[in-house]
Amino acid sequence: MDPGAQGRPPVRGGGADDGYSVYALGTALVALDRAGGEHGRIVGVIECSEESGSPDLPAHLEALGDELSSPELVVCLDSGCGDYERLWVTTSLRGLVSVDLRVDVLTEGVHSGAAGGIVPSSFRIARTLLDRIEAASDGRLLIDELFPEIPKARREQAAQSAGTLGRPPAFPWADDTHPATDDVADQLLARTWGPALEVIGADGLPQLADAGNVARPSTTLGLSIRIPPGVDPEAITARLTELLTNDPPAGATVTVSPGWGATGWDAPPTAPCCTPTPPGPALPCRRVATTGASYCSAPGVGHAAPPESPRRAPFQSPAVIVRRSVSTLP
Repeated sequence: MDPGAQGRPPVRGGGADDGYSVYALGTALVALDRAGGEHGRIVGVIECSEESGSPDLPAHLEALGDELSSPELVVCLDSGCGDYERLWVTTSLRGLVSVDLRVDVLTEGVHSGAAGGIVPSSFRIARTLLDRIEAASDGRLLIDELFPEIPKARREQAAQSAGTLGRPPAFPWADDTHPATDDVADQLLARTWGPALEVIGADGLPQLADAGNVARPSTTLGLSIRIPPGVDPEAITARLTELLTNDPPAGATVTVSPGWGATGWDAPPTAPCCTPTPPGPALPCRRVATTGASYCSAPGVGHAAPPESPRRAPFQSPAVIVRRSVSTLP
């Protein structure tokens, strides 16, 4: 891929976080064999449309039916991991809501020398509307439905993961930019059980080189909101639409167009065979005898749902659904 003019790879999804899975599966089986380990029947299901919402996965699971039988353990090679010393088990994932917010104040652009001071700015109105759903001072979302009770087990896992890692998640901070909190456990909970809004795109704003002294007719902002597990994306979309379109400033025409959404996921109680057992107070992990490695449970990132077909009962009751990551560092 072209690294771009500044020598950095472009932001993308799927090129690294999903491409490794087939190789990781084969490597794990080879490592187990070389270590003298044993295993039962293993079936690998490889689907290549995760970044498009996995539209075909349920159909494949349905078609495979009898060949899959009733698995005792489902391992999904996705999500992220905290370090390379352990195998990490993801216990929850956030969902997603996306909408386009459009504000129209004119039917066409007008010279700002004539319109400025009379025609309201579509960008200002869009900014004012955002204040209805997000506190500009700290980014806290103002929709109560986005704050479900965080299960005690997930809080404990976040604290254990923070103690194991001993450091916050790494990001390419610009200069003195810093997070809202330095507490590692709180950071882990914020990115797994807390909602977050990002403006991911805009229309109606020309490139600087093409910009003129014009009162623009409209501004459109693409909004992406990470939602906690268990929160209904359709209900949040409806609430967003209500808050953003009700009584618009200056009587502007405000339109909210729903985009793609996904429900988050919170794992059912982990089977005893897969429950991490702390070998010591500082390391909440279970040793894997065949490799000498260990693994940890932790909330995950991203959005997804457990790999189950609505008609595949074995995936919904007796099977243990685990999302285990063998991925890049956060």
